[in-house]
Amino acid sequence: MIQSKQALLYTSCILWGLVACDSSTIDDAAPLEEPTMEPEVEPEEAVIEHRCESVGTFDFNMKGEGLADFEGLTVWASAVEPIDGPQEATVTVLLETSVQDGAFDTLCPNSLQEQYYYPSYVVVFDSDDSGDCSAGDTYYIGQFYGWNEDVTAVVDPTQPLEIVGDTRTWGDREFCEYYVPERMLD
Repeated sequence: MIQSKQALLYTSCILWGLVACDSSTIDDAAPLEEPTMEPEVEPEEAVIEHRCESVGTFDFNMKGEGLADFEGLTVWASAVEPIDGPQEATVTVLLETSVQDGAFDTLCPNSLQEQYYYPSYVVVFDSDDSGDCSAGDTYYIGQFYGWNEDVTAVVDPTQPLEIVGDTRTWGDREFCEYYVPERMLD
């Protein structure tokens, strides 16, 4: 049962014998607010970490904004750190999320190591809604001589996206197998 502030103040004045309480103080009190009985809802996990190990020094953070045309699409953010050169490479980070309210944000802290064997990253949009990286998807890529600091990028509509199609990468490897291997999505 909800009581008014007036009733609570009056009861407190009587119980504690407070002399400073008079009817004008009690009458001017605002009514109590009704408590809400709605249960707290835990937010859904927005990012799936297919691979995100804190074994490095630098953060990997890919974001997107102003992407209303991609609303609801799955997004993969991948970082590849080659071993002794770009032909032999390992997917160091692979994160999955979706575009919500025209944006996305992925982070894998302390996951990248300083290295100079042509590391790279991609942000792949599942444009054909196939559930995996495939020829009909679009991507944004960052290729470097090396990295020695946090790797952060913001993808927005001003940046050109490429179509995966039959793109090949280092060592003539298929693009999706190099950056977003299907075996890692299970």
